[in-house]
Parts: sequence; structure tokens; C-alpha cells
Amino acid sequence: MKRIKSIIYAVFFLLSISAYAQEPKAKSPSIVVLPDEGWCEDHKYFTTVDNQGKAVKVYDYEAALRDKNMQTVILKIQELLKAHNCPNVDDAMSIVSKIDVQDAEDAAIMSDEGFELAQGSFEKIRNRLAPDIFVRVRYYITANGPEKYTTFNLQATDAYTNEPVAVVAGTSDRSLNAVLPRMLETAVLDKIPNFTASLTDFYEEMQSIGRKIRFRVETVRNGSLEDGLETEFDGQYLNEIIEKWVEENSVDGNYNVPASTRNRMTFDDVRIQLFNDRGRAINAENWGRGLNDLLRKTLGLKTRIYALGLGEFQIIIN
Repeated sequence: MKRIKSIIYAVFFLLSISAYAQEPKAKSPSIVVLPDEGWCEDHKYFTTVDNQGKAVKVYDYEAALRDKNMQTVILKIQELLKAHNCPNVDDAMSIVSKIDVQDAEDAAIMSDEGFELAQGSFEKIRNRLAPDIFVRVRYYITANGPEKYTTFNLQATDAYTNEPVAVVAGTSDRSLNAVLPRMLETAVLDKIPNFTASLTDFYEEMQSIGRKIRFRVETVRNGSLEDGLETEFDGQYLNEIIEKWVEENSVDGNYNVPASTRNRMTFDDVRIQLFNDRGRAINAENWGRGLNDLLRKTLGLKTRIYALGLGEFQIIIN
């Protein structure tokens, strides 16, 4: 009898371990630390390209992450974050060697509709690691006679919307021979607890009310829908069908429609679940496939869906 009870207890224990292992990731945000755009400009890690007559800067994050000084700073920031209740910090530097530099700079996906979805090194890193939060770092070294001091700025942003989450800045002690990691520590150590608390609060809020994304739905000119989004299906306009689906599939029906015309609907502040029913993280495109399936499979429309980053997508109706 005791042997049977022992077996039963063992089975329950294994089941509990299995259930725990299948739960979504812990209640802490996934974070990636990157150089700030300003730092990339300061250290010439960018190129300028012509985009339809307008000069646009393209930042080379792969080269910036190979910078030895930046590497030591990022490693120290990762250490500080992990020591202050943010253990889920991914290492962007570890994937740089896996990304084709030429492809990151030059490749573009040309759609059938004729527009380009260019992917630079930032997009490659963002899409590969898919963090919740980016922490961007910038620092300046100032000489005062033989002494030096450094000013650091850390800015956390939502990786899906690029909206600010938290910021911390500080200046190191003056020193004759202090190294960058030590300067960083003296500059921001006392401020890190409040900084990481803001990151955790942001993530816990997302778990409660959903992650924020945005998207748009467009019809092509001279396409199959003569009346565009005002085409009727069983007595309902297409734009009404789309909005109803969004309301039913967003967290607590939270969304906003800042712009709606005959041929385009724009949605922002759409709140979606962080995980699907299998415990896998959901990005904007994952969620948008449900709407795309409604348009294609239920209404019989020809559509294409395009990811425009982790937190944005576009659906084109032909």
C-alpha cells in the first residue's frame, strides 16, 4: 500500500513539474541592450543613403556591437539589470556573428505591389531576439586636465511600439585611470533599482491589460473591391466586419481607429495577449494572421500580410 502511495505521489510531482515547465516565461520582461543611435553617430557607425531624394541615416548596429568599449559597457549593464530583478536579459552581441552583414545592409524584400520592406541590422537583431524592451545606452567621455569622467544615459523603450518606458542618467566620479565599466557603475548604480522597477511595472501592466500594437488594412486601386472597405458582405460593410473582429480579439475590446477612409483603415493602441494558448509569445503579425484568415478564408478575398516590425503589420486587399 505504501509503495502504491509513493508511486501516486511521484506521478503528481512529475505532473506538477511538467505543468510548471510549460508555463509562459517568468514575470520579468525580456530585455536587449543596444547602443543608442546618438552613440552610433558619435562613433561613425552609420551610413547615409538616398531615400527618394531624402538623405536617411542607416545605423550599423552590428559594427557598433563589435566595438570593444561598447561591449564592456553592455556587459556591465546586463550585469546590473540581472542583479536588480531583471534576469531575462538577452545578449545581442551573441548573434552578430550569425547575421550576414551584406544582407543586413543591402537586402530588401520586394512585394508584388512594388514597395520595399527594407531590413537593416537593427531589424535583424530585433526580429531575431524579439525582446519586450530595448535598453539603449549612450555615453560621453570628458577630460578635465589629467582626469576623466563619463556621462551615461540609459533609455528603455517598448520594443513593439518604441514608446518610452524609463530613463536613467548619471555622471561618474572623476578619475585618472578608471575604466568604462567602473565609471558606469559609479554613475548609475544608485538609480538602477528605480529603473528596473519601472521595467517590471511596465511588463506587469502588459500582462494585465495586453501588449500594444498597431496595424492598417488597405485596398489597392482598381482592385477586386469596387467600393473598397465599404463593400457589403451579407448586409455588413467590410470595414464594420474588420472592426468587429478587432473588438472581439483584442483584450477587453481595447483599440483605437484614428483614421478610416474608403480604401484604408488604421488601428492603433490595440491591446493583444502576450501569449497564445500554447504559451508562445505573440507579436503583431502572429495576431494579425487571424484577421487575414477571416478576409481570405471566410470572405474569399485575396490578401497579403506584411510584418512591419514586432508591433506593427499591414494587410493589403487586392
